[in-house]
Amino acid sequence: MGSCRKCCQTPAYNIEVTMVEFIPLAFHLFEAGEADEWLTRLSNIGDDEPCVLLERDCTRLPAGGCRYYQLRPMICRLFGFSAAIMRNGLLSPVLCRLAKRSLLFGDNDQPISHTETTLPVLADYARKIFSLDPYLSGRQYPINIALKKALEYVGFKLYLCKISEALQDSTSFSSEHQCP
Repeated sequence: MGSCRKCCQTPAYNIEVTMVEFIPLAFHLFEAGEADEWLTRLSNIGDDEPCVLLERDCTRLPAGGCRYYQLRPMICRLFGFSAAIMRNGLLSPVLCRLAKRSLLFGDNDQPISHTETTLPVLADYARKIFSLDPYLSGRQYPINIALKKALEYVGFKLYLCKISEALQDSTSFSSEHQCP
């Protein structure tokens, strides 16, 4: 199957993630001075466009794929390499039809017992993400919207930190809480 990227090329509303999954990328983009560029790009993209992080220009990323592969959200990390728990307690691989066909699962893939596999379970990772911040991870959004919300959230937090630091400097009080 290799690096398929079919998911990345579908409309972004097909891939839902929480905004907390994009907080590390949002901080990275602010530190790199690229956040405004990405916010503008995300504001001008249509709902039926693919993931904004997909690089199609082979001169920029010879193999194609995700521009920020190391900071991609959990579904992008686990899809095709994980399982979902079915009602009967057995695991079912999380794959698209194309992957199922190429891996010879067919359309009626057989459930797997917990003891027969070491596949990561999506629900386990969803709980871990939720435990990071129940408010920010309580809702899933289409991938482009989640990235935009994460950038806006981090930008707002950084702005509040600058205001707080400016107030502290002007009043010369020290605070126990330091902004990042």
